[in-house]
Amino acid sequence: MHTKECHFVLQDILYVPDLHGNLLSVGQLAKNGAQVSFLDNICTLCNRQGTVLCKVKSCGNLFIMPATTVPKSAHSINQML
Repeated sequence: MHTKECHFVLQDILYVPDLHGNLLSVGQLAKNGAQVSFLDNICTLCNRQGTVLCKVKSCGNLFIMPATTVPKSAHSINQML
């Protein structure tokens, strides 16, 4: 369940070549100003101002958010949140 297209950039991430997908750390998001909430089977990610960036419905015990890779020169999550 996506309310809209979500744009933000994560920096200082760890690359694991054999990992099938990417994992987001809720603690790291919160440390950088994001607001992350879980209610029923929905995860909501908001910026510092409380604007909803995206909502993701759970799939089993996971919340799957499609992502793409962007050049390193893009804005950081600190600038977006």
